[in-house]
Amino acid sequence: MLFAMIATLTSLSANAQEYADTTGLIEDIEAGLYEEYILAPASVEDTFFLSRIIYPSASFVLKAKDDLGFMPVVTGNLDDRPSQFFRMMDIDGGADVEIHGIKFIGTLKGEKAVSDGLMRILTEDINLTVKDCEFHDFQGYNTIAKVYNSGGDITLDNVLLVNTGGKIIQVNYKDDADPTTPNYVPKMGDLTITNTTSIDNYKRIFFELGAGDVPIDETDPEIKQRFNAGAENVTITNCTFFRHAGVNVMQGRSEYEFGGTAAIEGTFSISNTIFSTMDENLNADSASQTFMDYNYFNFGVALPEEEIDDLDDLWSPTNTLETAPVFADTTAGAWDLTLQNQTDLLGSDGNPIGDPRWWNDWTPIGIQEIESELGKVYSYRNLAIIETAELITGSVSVYSITGQLVKARELNAQRTEIQLPQGLYVLRVSTEKGFMTGKIIIVD
Repeated sequence: MLFAMIATLTSLSANAQEYADTTGLIEDIEAGLYEEYILAPASVEDTFFLSRIIYPSASFVLKAKDDLGFMPVVTGNLDDRPSQFFRMMDIDGGADVEIHGIKFIGTLKGEKAVSDGLMRILTEDINLTVKDCEFHDFQGYNTIAKVYNSGGDITLDNVLLVNTGGKIIQVNYKDDADPTTPNYVPKMGDLTITNTTSIDNYKRIFFELGAGDVPIDETDPEIKQRFNAGAENVTITNCTFFRHAGVNVMQGRSEYEFGGTAAIEGTFSISNTIFSTMDENLNADSASQTFMDYNYFNFGVALPEEEIDDLDDLWSPTNTLETAPVFADTTAGAWDLTLQNQTDLLGSDGNPIGDPRWWNDWTPIGIQEIESELGKVYSYRNLAIIETAELITGSVSVYSITGQLVKARELNAQRTEIQLPQGLYVLRVSTEKGFMTGKIIIVD
């Protein structure tokens, strides 16, 4: 019996390892010692600071400890210039990478220190899954991934991106300025994005398939071939995209000048999704089938009539919703996209369209300030502050947007301050007079 127990414990320790801080984390991932690397900080204030790019050598899962109650925060100042957290390269046979329940922050001491964000993929058949994560304040492009690989899938589910650069996903040609990029045609597998929100994505576009607007030498056959980048299938369901700026919300070469290959070889599908207050237009082509159903589109650019006709022919959209979504608070820094007119924006399944996090059962109230008979709740820098007009006894509970308890404490006389990392939270204040609930965001 004792021998069997020892064997079981040895097996578990060989597959997973917990980390209270970054001690040993980078080295262990690069050595491929475990299948799972579990972040288990002692408190919500403890962050994981990465001092350099991580070069994984094998498949891995990076996740928050189960029942931790809050998202571990990962930030860093990487190498001698801003760059990405992970760089996948020279892995024979590909790899499966999963990131779960982690908050990545690109701003350090008031400066945006991370540009390329989560990952640069430089080898073939790397499958990336990002679930239940948040990304805040990244300086440059490619918040999730800059892809030079061939064949790998990317899946995003329940992801929140706030105040990021451009090109959340980019499938890229060879980068002549970076000798580590491979010299073959990059064509990823499937891109699937569900239950995800992107707010205030500035500078350029949502994702790019192909070479973008980089000039190419038409006389060089190698360069001609390199620019036929793309994806197999793209599926976007129940997402909210708000206030994007720059060149095209989605960009894909409709027909490459060289080779006649579309950016998306199979199906391009968008359903039950909101595109609101977007500076430019959608531009992505599918060679076989494009499916758009139960979406809301609002772009700030007036397209010529002939372009509108072309888009109708290309997309064949059905059940496009004309009623504009009414959000709780669209102030920059507030970012409360709770739908106030949910019944006007029902999708194919009878639920409101967009990311489900904005049509939950919490009382729809402004995120920066909550007022009631019980008092006022608001955010200032990295603090959630509860003030009451009189001495009231009671408690306050802070939850993540997925319902996990982050902090709980008794009210402190007439003013209570709770320090929190950047993110979106739900507060519940309970007193002998009743209770109030509402969302609040910490942006500093």
